[in-house]
Formats: sequence, structure tokens, C-alpha cells
Amino acid sequence: MTSGNFGKLDFHNSDRFFVVISGAWWVDTGNKFDTHETMPVPAGSCVTQKGGQTHFVWRKE
Repeated sequence: MTSGNFGKLDFHNSDRFFVVISGAWWVDTGNKFDTHETMPVPAGSCVTQKGGQTHFVWRKE
């Protein structure tokens, strides 16, 4: 994901697993996209998005 890019509010039927390669990936769950509620996940971290859970992501830098 490139800098300043926002993912859409969505969900998946199955669990998804991600590794942050560089920078930080900002994530949150819920039905409202609010950048102030997101938490940074730094490079080298793993993220699990549970199936059926609404979420959104973005990259600030």
C-alpha cells in the first residue's frame, strides 16, 4: 500500500494474515472509518483480520 492510500471499509469471509514490510500500516475495526481511531502497526509486525469483522486500513507516510 502506498503512502497516503486508504483502504475501503470492508470484511472478508475468512481470516486474513498480513506482515508489514516497511513503514507503518494503520488499522482499526468497526463500521466507521475514522483515522483518529486507527492504531499504527510498525514494520516487522503481523496483523490478523478475523473473518466477518468489518475493518479498514491506511498508510500515513
